[in-house]
Amino acid sequence: MKKIILIFVINILAFSVNAQISNLIVSSNPPSKIATWSGQQSVITLIVTGNQAVQENYKIKTEILTSDGTVIGKTDLTRSRSFVLTSGNTRYSADDVLPLEYMIFNGIFQNALNKSGRLPSDSYQICTQLVNAVDYAPLETPKCKSFNVAAMQLPVLMKPSLEEVLDAVKAKSAIIFRWTPVVPKPNYLVIYKLLVFEVLQGQNSTQAIRSNFPILEQNISGTTQFIWTPLGILKDTQTDDNDVVVNKKLVYTIQTFDEKGEPLSDGSISGDGVSEPSYFFIANEKKAVKE
Repeated sequence: MKKIILIFVINILAFSVNAQISNLIVSSNPPSKIATWSGQQSVITLIVTGNQAVQENYKIKTEILTSDGTVIGKTDLTRSRSFVLTSGNTRYSADDVLPLEYMIFNGIFQNALNKSGRLPSDSYQICTQLVNAVDYAPLETPKCKSFNVAAMQLPVLMKPSLEEVLDAVKAKSAIIFRWTPVVPKPNYLVIYKLLVFEVLQGQNSTQAIRSNFPILEQNISGTTQFIWTPLGILKDTQTDDNDVVVNKKLVYTIQTFDEKGEPLSDGSISGDGVSEPSYFFIANEKKAVKE
């Protein structure tokens, strides 16, 4: 009879320790770059409540799932840190809940993280569970929260507009470049790099960007406009193979960076933060035709 009572008491104690032992708080729209979650309790907070009756070593088992329930990342419990369950509340941030050095990601998600450090835009769920540090037996039911990673919309080039022909005299004094801001607006100061290339005879815009040195490379922050004074760069007359004077063709683009100087990704394969290029013409002072 005493043995039965003892077992009953132990079970009651175990239940009181394990029931509602942790509380998970997750931002519904965290940054896509997982490394920036580090140390930010505004992104992930796990509150573990201990009981004076029992002290136990435990690990935090974390899984990240897609909206269809597919596990794309999980903690490697064989290598992750152990903690001691003590009385009172203990708060953990992403460094402990989602330690990247101990996380295993699958397939395209690992490739995406290796390339850009970002999760692809999608809806996800993160689940945490405290488990025994020795045999990984669960100490509680999993706690799960949903979150969304929104795709960044890179700047769209507005001015000069596609195929616009600028007056030669005015262009030599100033050319105004404008573009749309990054959407959604990040919580940091974005850096825009404006790149302008001359398209040489026989080249198309893509070839010019890949092969030529930029005639303008300018970092801009806090605004989506830049006024360029060419300073003699546009003085040469351009002719085609038949020695016919043609308008000078320029192609430009914007490369967008975060506050650490790393390219922003819109979820594309390249992940280089480069907007769709646009080109325009400078009308030569002599009679010219479009190339």
